[in-house]
Amino acid sequence: SVALAEPRNAEHLGNYASLDLRAARRFQTRAGLIAVFLEVSNALNRRNDCCVEYGNDAEDGFEYERQRNLPIIPSVGVSWQF
Repeated sequence: SVALAEPRNAEHLGNYASLDLRAARRFQTRAGLIAVFLEVSNALNRRNDCCVEYGNDAEDGFEYERQRNLPIIPSVGVSWQF
């Protein structure tokens, strides 16, 4: 069996859309500047195609599977400048 790349290369990933949000606040203190933030990545929880995972299949040559990007990811952080 010979692996052919044509079917694999003929596929296209769909349109990508994502909404990332960030809110931050800074506080000046005697000890320095403190900043706190809250971020939300992929706030609309879109299931965008992000990449393709390839492998070998004994019968068909190549096998591939579309992978989805990450779901909603919140994060909180603090930085201190002194």
